[in-house]
Amino acid sequence: MNDAAVNAALNEVRALIKHGWCQGAEAMRGDRICDPTTKGIDAYCLSGAVKAVTGDDEELRRKVLRALVIAICKYKDEEIVWAWNDSLDQTQDEMLILVEHAIT
Repeated sequence: MNDAAVNAALNEVRALIKHGWCQGAEAMRGDRICDPTTKGIDAYCLSGAVKAVTGDDEELRRKVLRALVIAICKYKDEEIVWAWNDSLDQTQDEMLILVEHAIT
């Protein structure tokens, strides 16, 4: 798996989060919690967007998550993607900035 594939996946993650972002659930359709791999999702949390983009490709998922964890450590000095996403003081703009930092 090359950096181009990881960067392409991160760009897709960014697009999903830009479209709609949520906290406390991997994905939402209206006011309903949904599996992030279903169609018609209105908003994703960071880890849900990663799952939606990577599907069953575990190697790609690990590499994307690794890039995000490294970016979190550089950007906010925290280690866990989903916990950082769900912190009450986080914003959609901060999620987008994080993903941009992860893209190499």
